[in-house]
Order: sequence, then structure tokens, then C-alpha cells
Amino acid sequence: MLPGLGDEDTELAATVPLRMLLGAATVLLLVATSGALLWGLSTGTASGAAGLFIVVLTLGGCAAALFLGAALTLPQLRWIERVVFGTVTAYLGWTMYVSLTVHLALDTPATAELAWNTGITQFALLIVAYGTLVSNEWPRAARGVALIAATPLAIGALAGYRPFVGASGVLLAAAVLAVLAATVISQYLSLARSTRITLRYELKKRIGLGGMGEVWLAEHNLLARKAAVKLIRPETLGGRNAERADLVLRRFEREARATAGLRSPHTVEVYDFGHAADGTFYYAMEYLEGFDLRNLVEEHGPVPPARVVHLLRQACDSLADAHTTGLLHRDIKPANIYACRMGTAVDFVKVLDFGLVTDANLPSAMGEAATGLTIEGEINGTPGYMAPELVQAANTADGRADIYALGCVGYYLLTGTTLFEGPPLNVLMDHIQTEPEPPSARADAIPDDLERVILRCLAKNPDDRYGDVEQLGVALASCCLEPPWDHAARTDWWARHRPASVAGASAATASPS
Repeated sequence: MLPGLGDEDTELAATVPLRMLLGAATVLLLVATSGALLWGLSTGTASGAAGLFIVVLTLGGCAAALFLGAALTLPQLRWIERVVFGTVTAYLGWTMYVSLTVHLALDTPATAELAWNTGITQFALLIVAYGTLVSNEWPRAARGVALIAATPLAIGALAGYRPFVGASGVLLAAAVLAVLAATVISQYLSLARSTRITLRYELKKRIGLGGMGEVWLAEHNLLARKAAVKLIRPETLGGRNAERADLVLRRFEREARATAGLRSPHTVEVYDFGHAADGTFYYAMEYLEGFDLRNLVEEHGPVPPARVVHLLRQACDSLADAHTTGLLHRDIKPANIYACRMGTAVDFVKVLDFGLVTDANLPSAMGEAATGLTIEGEINGTPGYMAPELVQAANTADGRADIYALGCVGYYLLTGTTLFEGPPLNVLMDHIQTEPEPPSARADAIPDDLERVILRCLAKNPDDRYGDVEQLGVALASCCLEPPWDHAARTDWWARHRPASVAGASAATASPS
């Protein structure tokens, strides 16, 4: 079962059924209030016609938004829910108060009791409708039911009418029925959605959340193999126009296809991908135990030079495989490189998140724009690690842009600081204009030959960098480094710093952009 549905931070998956159920509830209430309005007008009992007319207009507008409007985000649907049930609750409370005060003033207890019982019945029906026609987990359903149930009791107290025992029993019974119904319906939708999304995988725990995507720890139903399932639900794009939503989904699919086609052991492995019945796009990749390089530095400080070389050479292997097939990564950064445990091997690098990958075989005049997968007004990359040519003219970039980013990563590992710091636009301008400060100016004991390699990677002109990542790997291997980061050193470090289990995608990689 898909866990956590109904919590504020995991309700994204409930948006599609919520819109359908809320639409049904709105239409039902609209029919009932419209009928009451027509009956009042036809019989000449128009005392509440003005209020009913406002209710009908409000419900009609909400129904139009639900059935005729564009895609709606979860917060927008929740606001419509509040307007629909809040409007009806307010109207019922107002009519109950008017009836009670009039009949009590006329000293007609029998008609006052009839007005009270009628109002309690209406509120009980509204409570049941809320529980059965709105997709909620039981805590949220209980809060909504409690607010509706408290209204007639407050109205009775305000009007001076207090036979609450029988009314409280009716409202309590309706509330229990509503919460039970909400719980059963929510669990059914959760199970159905989980079956459609996972296909071969059971989702266990969400481990990453981004602007448009989620990453879940999952387990293969037959092989009992752990995996990280990355998915993007179409409803999370509801606030975007249709063209933008399509671009994001196509970019996400391209990431899965690009990653699945790579064969380097240092690229995260993709097991499966596809579309679920509800439109969710997902793919499953290997589950990793380790640290991304950003967390490695944040938790343990700058990395020794020999270890930096060890990590970068493995990243070069992954990128060489991608470049050979004509793919550029374009978002190399510490958060997208994992040092992990693979069997008996430790400090084994995996490169993640090929969400911005482009085909280097396209003519330079076409580039990313020719694929139609750019989003106007967005920076396609991470400012701290973008090569100057990506900032100035992304469609002219080649594999040397990834080499520049690897140089930025190496700089960060050695010094614990990013190459340039400040607001994103300032950082982008620094990549174009500002010569990098040598790593040795920020950290001690950095070998001269390694510093020269890093600074060559950071050359502003791509022609001044290494021609390809294979050349960079050879240059890194030739650095004379002491003490060596050999198997014994790696094993000892991992024995002392065993990481918590994490998946092969962080929250940062949950967004495909």
C-alpha cells in the first residue's frame, strides 16, 4: 500500500480522485440547493431565497472550476473543498438560527423543536456527504466533520435553545459513519493507486521530494530486491500550462531512457520504467548505501587529495560512457555523485540524475532547443557548477562542459567551498568573467600537480581544458599523492563512518528539472 496518503506533505497522489469526488459532492449540493431555491420561489416562501441564490451561485462556480477548468493543484482543490462545504455549512447555520430565534420569540416550542430537528438532520446529512464524497485520510476527515458538527450546537447555544443530548447523539453517529467511510475509501484509493504505479514494485517509504517528483524506497514483488522508484504525477504539474507540463514529462522520460542505455558500472542502473494507468510516469533504479558528495563534505569536511582523485576518476568513467554514446550530462554536481558500498567494494562512485542530458550529436545550431525540452525563463543546470558556455550559449556545449563541472566538484571536495559564492546570477557571471582562486589558497596540503589538473578543468575557454574525460582520467591517475587512498584506507574509513541506508536518488534529484 502507498503509505502516508492524506498527510500534508504526501497528499499529492490524492489529487485526481479528490477532484472527481469533490466534483460529485459539489453537483449533489448544487442540485439540492437549486431545488430548494426553486421550491421557495414557486411557493412564495422567499425569506431565504437571497441566501440560497448566493449559495447556488457559489456552488455553480466551484462546479465549473472542477469540471471545465484547467488542471488544479492540490492546494487549489482543498480551497474549493473549503468553499463548497463552508458555504453550505454557513447557510444551514444561518437558516437554523433565524428559525429558532423567530419561533422562540413567538413562544411556539413545537415549531422551534421542528426547526431544530430539521436543522440537525440537514447537518447530519452534510457530515455523511463530506465523509463519503471527499478523499481524505481519517485525521483530516475528523477535523472537517468536527467543524461541521460543532456549528448547529453553537447556533443552538447562541439562540438560547439547548436540548443538546439527542442532537449530539445524531451528530456523533453521523460523524463516526463519515470518518469510517473516509478511512475505507482512502485506503481503497491508496491500494488501487499503489497497484497501478508500482506494477512490479511495492512502495515502502518516500525518501525524496522535489518540486515535481518523488523518490520512494521500494521492493520488487518477486525478487525481494530493493530499488529506488522515482516518479512524477501529472497532478503535480496542475499549476503549469499544458505545454510546460508536457515538456517536464518528456524531460523526465528522457532521463530514464538515457540512464537505462548507459553501461558504465559507475552510472546508476535503471531497472524499469513506464507510465501507470493514472498517468504517473515512473522508473525504478538501484538502491544505494552511501553518501552523495555534498553530504560527504558537509558531514566530514574537505576530502583528502588521494580520495578526491579516486572519486573523480570513477565519475570520469561514467561520463566517458555517456559521451561516447553522444550524451552530455550537464548537471554534474556533488549531489549527483554518490560514494557508496557495492558488495565488498567501498567508496564506489555512482553518477545520478541525467535529467538535463542532451544529445551531443545534434548539430550545434539545434542543440537543446531543437528537442523542444527547454523551459523558457528557467536556468537549466545548477549555477555553482555551470560551465561558461552553458551560461552563454547552451546549444554550443560539448563534453568539455561536464569536465568544467567535474573541476568544480573537485574544487569543492578539496576545499569544502564552492568555486564561486553569492546570488545565482552573480555566480553565473563569475563563471564567465572571474578567474578561479587556486584551491591551495583555501586549503592546505594540496599537491601542485592535482591543483594544475583542477585549474585546467576550470579554464574559461573549452579549448584550454582537457579534450575529453578520458584525458582527464589519465591526468588524475598521474598525480603523485601521499598517503595513498588504497583498499585498506577505504575499508578503514567506511568501517568508522558507516552511512545510514539511503537510496540512489536524493530530494534534489526528485525534480526532473
